[in-house]
Amino acid sequence: MGETFYVHNGQLIPANDNSLSFNNRSFKYGLGVFETMRVVNGQIPLLDAHYSRLKSSLKELFNLRAPFNKAGLLSDIQSLAKACNSYNSCMARLTVYNGNGPLTSADTQAGYIIEIQPISLFDTANTLQPFKLIVFDKAYKAAGNIYCHKTTNYLLYYAAMEEARKKKAGDAIILNAAGKVTETAIANIFYTKNEKLFTPALSTGCLPGIMRQLLLQKLSKTAYSCTETEFTPTRLLHADEIFLTNAVRGIIPVTQIGNAAYDTNFSQYLIQQFVLPIWNKTR
Repeated sequence: MGETFYVHNGQLIPANDNSLSFNNRSFKYGLGVFETMRVVNGQIPLLDAHYSRLKSSLKELFNLRAPFNKAGLLSDIQSLAKACNSYNSCMARLTVYNGNGPLTSADTQAGYIIEIQPISLFDTANTLQPFKLIVFDKAYKAAGNIYCHKTTNYLLYYAAMEEARKKKAGDAIILNAAGKVTETAIANIFYTKNEKLFTPALSTGCLPGIMRQLLLQKLSKTAYSCTETEFTPTRLLHADEIFLTNAVRGIIPVTQIGNAAYDTNFSQYLIQQFVLPIWNKTR
């Protein structure tokens, strides 16, 4: 069942009623930021981290304050999830846009949209399905402060995902101008080699993902600490395991890049240790 409503600036609106202005600066220029959050039984397990990142991005990019507080955001999402019959399990996408008007407008009145997409309750069986990656090398991600935010300017990620779709892959690895791995179109990326764990450093231009952040914190208290570093796709071809992380799907084991195949044992261990406890504690 598709969504039947959305939220615009705190108001519940039927999905077929377009309340956005044609002058919306996120639509016209990509001047907006967004968060995708997993909702379990009306709660958002990683809400604090999502809200903190959103506030930081709005301040750094647009010198704007969030047009809601954390409690108000949760209330909006809960109301929308109930209206869409998706209270038990769904993905909520929050988009905050930088006002309306031309590029040179002084309008700094932020607005927001919340959408709901129903998803299945977390099922570890889904993570055992083959998941193939490709390397996208037709465009590159720039490094720098303005590129490490989750903005509505999404052309690079769209192009990478389209290439993956054409090659019947689940996702695509995105490189920076130096040829280093940054992330994928939908997630952060990790790999293991000789029982050591690695992930691209933020200096590569990768997004500071919510699940990435959580996993690094959890791993730092175990024997499996992770090294943030820079590396090329060649390193991945010789990895023992590769997995992706995002806040909606948790950990996604990768089974193939090109002709290289990978185990998923460690990925499955991490899911059991760190992902399932997050989803389950809200049930």
